[in-house]
Amino acid sequence: MEQSFKRVNTGRATIFQLINQITMPPEESSHSKLQNFIASQQWEAARDVAYDMLENQPESSWLHSSISNIFIHLNALTHAEAHLKIAIHHHENHAEAHALLAKTYFLMKRIGSADDCCKKALALDQSNLTAWTIALQIQLNYKNIPAAKECYITLQRLGADEYLLAELHFKIIRHTSNKETIDHQAEIKTRTNLLEKQTSQKTQDTPTKHNLHSQLAYLYQKHTTHSKLAETHLKKALLEDPTLLQNHQTAMLIERKKKTWIRALTAPAIALTNHEELDKKELAIVGILMLILMLTPLFSSSNPWITRFTVFSLIAIIFCSLTAHQAFQYLITSENLHKLGKTSLIKTPFARILNQPYKKRATIIATLTVISWICFASMTYLIIS
Repeated sequence: MEQSFKRVNTGRATIFQLINQITMPPEESSHSKLQNFIASQQWEAARDVAYDMLENQPESSWLHSSISNIFIHLNALTHAEAHLKIAIHHHENHAEAHALLAKTYFLMKRIGSADDCCKKALALDQSNLTAWTIALQIQLNYKNIPAAKECYITLQRLGADEYLLAELHFKIIRHTSNKETIDHQAEIKTRTNLLEKQTSQKTQDTPTKHNLHSQLAYLYQKHTTHSKLAETHLKKALLEDPTLLQNHQTAMLIERKKKTWIRALTAPAIALTNHEELDKKELAIVGILMLILMLTPLFSSSNPWITRFTVFSLIAIIFCSLTAHQAFQYLITSENLHKLGKTSLIKTPFARILNQPYKKRATIIATLTVISWICFASMTYLIIS
């Protein structure tokens, strides 16, 4: 009797397993697998699963959008664009697809197209966080700070992720067109609290997403005298994302502060390319130098040679400063990548030089810079004479 009861139960269990296998579509398990890969940022594995699913769901707008999001993270933007166009073809009013297409175009630097897609996404769904995030960055690209701040306020109201809000607010306060005084202590406190929260939650993906160490390195370097703290956060930021341009720019600012002769040599170049990175003394020196050069011809109008000399001196200063700045940038960036063991990321025209040990690399770059100065001086002499 007992054995018969066990057989009945075993039989029922087998029947229930069969029913579950029949009623649960294979796409459901693939769907959860895809979501898990995306959540853990295993983009290549997620792509493979998504393409397997696509064989059974070729007209799924959601699936094409998910694939495009994967390709965005893999930096395959043309593939992302193609899948998003298919997603919109199958579902014209899919707001997220339009928002992701805006993001793709923004990353492609097709700002006008990104703006159009963003407006379309927000017309369909006013609460789409992706669309508002891209809209904010588009307004920064247009140098429309008030409009960017309105987007930021909207994202706050919609309950956007606090790490994302910190990153976007950092972009606003660092923008060259933003003239408001920065409460750097509040900004540092906000990011420090987020780092502590992140550590307590043992979150693995937020550092690479939001670059809090990178932001703190810049804030400490730019607005405080705590250079050691800036360097500490920069090292952590470079470990998290050695490809982020912002990290290498901050590294340059830190190194410039240590070397007065580099500051003097590169100040005119930075005044032309990124003047907000200059401190008041550097800006004053550059201003006085340029003023002297421009006023010299007024006091020597009877001698055209002096006028020509002044013009070419101005061009020479700019040329020498720009080449010195470029050489310094190459050295700092390559040194950071050497320390991290990431020399495979060096992709510049001088990759073979920048992969050399520091002494050899510095000698070659300094020699090339001086040769360019000599060539320029020779051409200038021939033109003036």
